[in-house]
Order: sequence, then structure tokens, then C-alpha cells
Amino acid sequence: MSKLPFALLLATATFAGSAQAGLIQVKSVTITSAVNDYLQVSEFQAYETGTGKNVALSSAGASATTTAGQWDGNSSPSKAIDGEYSNLSFPNMFHNAGYTYGNGNLTITFAGVKELDSINI
Repeated sequence: MSKLPFALLLATATFAGSAQAGLIQVKSVTITSAVNDYLQVSEFQAYETGTGKNVALSSAGASATTTAGQWDGNSSPSKAIDGEYSNLSFPNMFHNAGYTYGNGNLTITFAGVKELDSINI
């Protein structure tokens, strides 16, 4: 094996996975509809860098609010962060009160400022 390919292989093995790329200093995430229709979110997840924990859960201190109202008392914003994955159909989801088209949203606020690896909606 020549020295150059071996050096590149060694450098790749040494530095693979060591770079951080994510969302830094995140306090909240706001979801807004891009179409003139209802905003419905079955579950929102946000995974913290380093711990891999879902910090968007209400049990982790997160809260969910909306500016668009909710369809009924069973489809509150908190449904989007309750950690219940067994049945994600209505009414086990957040469902806003009416057509939004950029006017209504769902905001998830974390218990503190977080660094996130990924989010899932």
C-alpha cells in the first residue's frame, strides 16, 4: 500500500463522525402552513445533540401553542408533543380551527435553549 492512500484512509478513519452540524441555540420551532388548508401535526420530535433525547416532549418540559385555535377540545396543540405514537389519527393530533395559509401556526417551545441533531414532523 502506498503512503498517500494509507494516509488518506487513516485521516478518514480518525476524523469520520467528529464534525458537528445541527441546529444551535434553539429555543422554539414554529410550523406554519404553506397552503390554504388546515394545519395538522400528529407528532413533533426534536433530538438533542449528544444525548439523543427527544426534547420536544411535554414530559421533557416542552410546551406547544397555536395562533390558529384548535378544531375541538380533543385536538389541542399538546397532542403534537405527547409522545403517543400508537394512534396518530384525529383526534390524537393537533388540528387547527380553520384554514391557515400562513396566518396560523404551531409553536413548540423547549424547556431551555437546545442544540438539535434533527427534527421530525
